[in-house]
Amino acid sequence: MKEVSVWLQLKRDACGKVLRKLESKGLVLPIGGGLARSHKFMFTEKAVALLHGKN
Repeated sequence: MKEVSVWLQLKRDACGKVLRKLESKGLVLPIGGGLARSHKFMFTEKAVALLHGKN
């Protein structure tokens, strides 16, 4: 979460909201941790396609 906070220049709570929204849209997947907390996130193929302009 610290890295996300630095990248987005937002506080921890705001970063959590952003990550939950990205997860609900199928753009990131949590890796490691449990149901309540994740320690890492991975971009999905859907996110990669959006980044490359391949909707």
